[in-house]
Amino acid sequence: MSETLFVVGNGPSLKQTDLSLIAGRESWAMNRIHLLYPYTPWRPTRWLWVDEAGHHIGDHYQEAVEHHFTRGYNCYVWEAFREKMDRRYGVAAYGPNIAYVQLCHQHMGMDIDSLPQPVDFAAPHGPRGKPTAWHLPSTVRYPDWKEDAIIHGGHWCKFGSGLFLWLQLGVWMGFSPIVLLGCDLHKGRTEAWDADHFDPQYEAAPSPHDQARTPARRNATLVHGHELSRAYAASRGVEILNATVGGLLDVYPRVGLGEVI
Repeated sequence: MSETLFVVGNGPSLKQTDLSLIAGRESWAMNRIHLLYPYTPWRPTRWLWVDEAGHHIGDHYQEAVEHHFTRGYNCYVWEAFREKMDRRYGVAAYGPNIAYVQLCHQHMGMDIDSLPQPVDFAAPHGPRGKPTAWHLPSTVRYPDWKEDAIIHGGHWCKFGSGLFLWLQLGVWMGFSPIVLLGCDLHKGRTEAWDADHFDPQYEAAPSPHDQARTPARRNATLVHGHELSRAYAASRGVEILNATVGGLLDVYPRVGLGEVI
């Protein structure tokens, strides 16, 4: 494909990033990125929602419809949310631009201190631990964006952060380079202030993961996920670059946004 892909996180550095520079380019975002929409003309070409923590769930479902499902770009949503949206909240969650993503359970909720578990394609709900590699098929390609998300149910790895699903999919689809923005890593937070995201009220309260894990442990988990992403990208001849303003992520070569647009 040899097309540049911009993967946009939700770190505080987005307040120092001119996203208008990537407007109209292939760019993928996630979760509550819409809180930034009033301040930029940029909109993502694809949106991912597989994280559910730190804010009122019912409100998030309504936000998904208002700010994403009805905005014309393709939306990838965790399959587990479908029934909740339908039955619990009465949210209309169907449309030609919505694909439901099935995730493996081997590595979900694990962190850097979990015992490593090798990939087991035959048992996506098998032994739990941290992954030793992203477990996407290395040779199978599908032209349709929905099939990319749902055909191999259970083979998308939700370890560490939903951001890694974007990197898995971007590499699998052959984008190169993949340029990261707003990927600051973890800074720590309190009940009243969220320093991990571009909006201090991004999450209404710390997630259970934040409450149970120190910033150092959380960062080590994220770095492990990025190292897996770097290795997977290299195996497919894809380059990942980090154009985040500042932050703690040094797994990839650093570039300025102006160098890659």
